[in-house]
Amino acid sequence: MKYYNDKITRLKKVELVMMSYDQSIEEALAWANKESFPWPTVLSDDKSKVHFGSIEILSIPTFVLFKKDGKVVTKGKEKIFAELAKMKK
Repeated sequence: MKYYNDKITRLKKVELVMMSYDQSIEEALAWANKESFPWPTVLSDDKSKVHFGSIEILSIPTFVLFKKDGKVVTKGKEKIFAELAKMKK
């Protein structure tokens, strides 16, 4: 949360989205609210609706940085955070 609040919220062109494997959106949102996650939450069944497409999830969490058109920029927490660090406000 600290990295999100310090670094990501200032980036106007970045939106963080959480994909949940919960069975219902109510379960997913209850967990996100408990953890104080301010970003949108979608169910894995809806991943094609938010440009997640056919991304293979091998572990949780999985970090993927997409362009606005849905193309993958990079994968992996460290690589994504390095890309985000290059972005201006």
